[in-house]
Amino acid sequence: MPPRAITTAATAASDTILSGPKNWDAWFTVFKGKAIAADLWQYLDPEATNKPSLEPPPQPTGNESNARAIIWKERRKEYTVKYKLLSDLGNHMLNTIETTLYGQLADHPKVAEKLEILHTMFNRTQAVKVNEARNEYNNCKKKTVGRDTFKDWSHEFQLALNKAKELKLPEVDGFQPQYDLLKVCSHINYALATNMILEVNEAETVYRATLAKANTRTATIPAVVDEEGNEIQQEETVKVPAAPP
Repeated sequence: MPPRAITTAATAASDTILSGPKNWDAWFTVFKGKAIAADLWQYLDPEATNKPSLEPPPQPTGNESNARAIIWKERRKEYTVKYKLLSDLGNHMLNTIETTLYGQLADHPKVAEKLEILHTMFNRTQAVKVNEARNEYNNCKKKTVGRDTFKDWSHEFQLALNKAKELKLPEVDGFQPQYDLLKVCSHINYALATNMILEVNEAETVYRATLAKANTRTATIPAVVDEEGNEIQQEETVKVPAAPP
């Protein structure tokens, strides 16, 4: 399958404009996807230590056979296509980053070099991402919300919850997000929120009991024999309860 053409026009509705660490992941995901689709990622991966550079094939000498000349023409054509796609990807990069970043990239003409600089500036460690997601979720669930601000808050809560779930934070395991949501709702309608918390608690109890029953399994403790082959512990069957989710 030939590499796909790259759309370079940036629009506020569809493209993330890279401005810093906060939206690096979203921007990088899109950029990487475009590079992979164009079969260019091997030349650009900022975490690769020995990535190749895109170079034109060496031109054959006059003594080369016609077959080699034909192969060279095909490789030259492939190179020309990839070079154009790489140029388009470079334009996409410049169209989707804040203009304040141009200064850091000005002395680095290659797209791979520019990407390495941005990666060094904005890529965060997993520990940092986890800490940010945890703080964002915890701060969001502690807010006092009224009827007029609930809609905006619920959108903020959903985004924070999605990020926390993606990173598998223990704060959002099981039914905990429902309790956190209803606790905030209690500031708006205490009676309704309290009743719903009881319903969630009942659902959680049923869920855990059903899961434990479904996952209870029979485990066999093998017989232990001494050096002469005499069995010194009979096999027995034990019930192993499932761990809670």
